[in-house]
Amino acid sequence: MPKADPKQPFKDKLAVKGHGEILEGDGLRREGVRWLRVEHEGREAWILIDGKAVGVNRCFLEPVPG
Repeated sequence: MPKADPKQPFKDKLAVKGHGEILEGDGLRREGVRWLRVEHEGREAWILIDGKAVGVNRCFLEPVPG
């Protein structure tokens, strides 16, 4: 997503990542919601970690020590 806002419409997504892909970025909390800040095509992008922000009771990403 182009910004850390769980209310963005799905059509604004920048890319789709598959199950098992390892993503590199910074885990941050914005307005109480956990996000992963990444770089996508040279620009800042955001991946939602905490599904509760959109009504799903699970995390979409799990941290991997690096």
